[in-house]
Amino acid sequence: MDQAHSPLYQRDVAQLLYGNSYPGLFISTLAAWVLAFGFAPQPLALSKTGWWYLMLSLLGLRLLLSHYWRRRLQLEPSCAPCAIRHFAIGLLLTALMWCFFCLYYYPGASQPQLASSIIVVAALTGGGANALAGHKGLALTYTFILLCPYSVLLMRSPLPHEHLLGSIGLFFCGILMYTAKKSADFTANAIALKHQHERLLSELEEKVAIRTREIYLLSNRDPLTGLLNRGAFLESLRALLQWHNVRQAPLAVLFVDLDGFKKINDTLGHDYGDLALQEVAKRLRQLTDGVQLGRWGGDEFILAVPYPSLPVLEQFVAGLIARLNEPIAAQGHSLKLGATVGTALFPEHGVTAQGLIQLADMAMYEQKRQAPGRLGLFNDVLAEQIRREHKLRSRLDEAITRQELLLSYQPLVATRSEQVVAVEALLRWQLDGEEITPDVFIPLAEQSGQIRRLGLWVLGRACTFAQRHLAAEIALCVNVSVVQLEDAAFVELLTQVLADSALAPHRLHLEITESLLASDPERLPLILRQLHQLGVKVCIDDFGTGYSSLSMMQHLAVDLVKIDRSFVGNMDNSGQVIIKAVMQMADSFGYQVVAEGVESHAQARVLKALGVHYLQGFYYAQPLGEHGLLEFLARPQDEPVITPLG
Repeated sequence: MDQAHSPLYQRDVAQLLYGNSYPGLFISTLAAWVLAFGFAPQPLALSKTGWWYLMLSLLGLRLLLSHYWRRRLQLEPSCAPCAIRHFAIGLLLTALMWCFFCLYYYPGASQPQLASSIIVVAALTGGGANALAGHKGLALTYTFILLCPYSVLLMRSPLPHEHLLGSIGLFFCGILMYTAKKSADFTANAIALKHQHERLLSELEEKVAIRTREIYLLSNRDPLTGLLNRGAFLESLRALLQWHNVRQAPLAVLFVDLDGFKKINDTLGHDYGDLALQEVAKRLRQLTDGVQLGRWGGDEFILAVPYPSLPVLEQFVAGLIARLNEPIAAQGHSLKLGATVGTALFPEHGVTAQGLIQLADMAMYEQKRQAPGRLGLFNDVLAEQIRREHKLRSRLDEAITRQELLLSYQPLVATRSEQVVAVEALLRWQLDGEEITPDVFIPLAEQSGQIRRLGLWVLGRACTFAQRHLAAEIALCVNVSVVQLEDAAFVELLTQVLADSALAPHRLHLEITESLLASDPERLPLILRQLHQLGVKVCIDDFGTGYSSLSMMQHLAVDLVKIDRSFVGNMDNSGQVIIKAVMQMADSFGYQVVAEGVESHAQARVLKALGVHYLQGFYYAQPLGEHGLLEFLARPQDEPVITPLG
């Protein structure tokens, strides 16, 4: 579209014309009164009075139209073409009235009247050249009508003074028309430049808005599913909780964890896992229209759901789980997933966003442990568990300085000689007279990072004890957490412990659980090689529980494997078959084998017959304190082994 005909351009022209009209109308009214009544009465005075009233009516009408159009243009910019037409008609009628006055009253005008007339119309023309700069056609036409006909008439007069006035008027007309054209061109360019800047500014604002939306999506949306990410969901949940708090309305936070997702990733690959997550997100959107929904991370999703009653909420979650249980068709495969949901209620269980999410997460994990694929509601039992864990975490940090931690040692016996060849250091915690078992406080220490300090204390204390009190042929076994091995400084710290205690590295056996093999399959072999270079031996604990593979084991620098106690206790059924398989694999890889959990002579006899190298369990000795261990090792060789009390 030509810019001169664009609605915005014409709106600006109309506003400029009407904005300059008030001074012009006032001056025209004053000039008309001067020419009509400013000289001595003449025979044509009556007709001049009629002309004056006609001109006054025209100018008054233009004043009313100017007021009307100025207001309407503010409300309705699209009416600009009509406003310009009305202005042009009024202006041209005014110019014709002036031209009529000059030509009609010329024959009877005196010399002063002629001079006044040419001066007045020239002045009006000069003012119009600027006032009409917004519209070049009107400016040129107005100038021409006012000056040109009257100047030509004066030039044709035989009287020298009239001829001179006409020549000056005609010259002035040309100058003013040139000036009007230049002024109009400048104004048109200014208006066009203004709209160009506005257009560029609008485009820039649009680009900024697009970029802002992109930044919002990057910072607040999960790129895979398009759902709110963790930070954005937290912020939205805080705002939602404020709204529900004001209105005393209940709200449920649902923590959804997918069952079977890891199997899809491991068997089909991450591409199929991504497709499954996208389909889950799609289904959740369909089921939860208008509900706050986000991806918490991995295969975990989170929802904030208003609910009228608990049965309605349970029915909603049941439908959600049923929908997520439906197979997902992905590139020729049928992907099977389930979902376990944990729920915490506002304000019954908590009033903060982070707190409710943690409670819902805990409820989900507890439900997943007991019966996955269902809804788990946060309850008083879990609340007591949280309080206890909080107490344990806070007291665990001071356990070393308060001397609440103790080490017990359980011997390992060689099957051929039945002599003690090693002892395993076991950490115990006495808290206010209560013994906290390792399976309770070790996971808490790992979650909080306190395990690094505890593990280093255990290594230092056990290595010092072994060097000072145990015979050189007796090795020391110490359990190491995955969190410790993930510490980049672990090997360096271990080297320092060995140096401080003066314990020979080959006497230290570090036990790592088989589940650790799956945690970091790329970095773990490097760490184990560093330990072997240091001279420390490595033992895989709880072997056979299903995490490792033969392909992984053959690349690991491992010296011993420990058969899990569950197989030893189940030797009457399938346990003996598994132990035979472990022995065959160990023989192939050159590993030595330890069987733990030996509690009877019959078990020890069968394990010896199967070729197990070392035995450990209550049949030989229960975990003993430092003094008790030394007494046990000092007993005469023909004394029977220690068995647990009762």
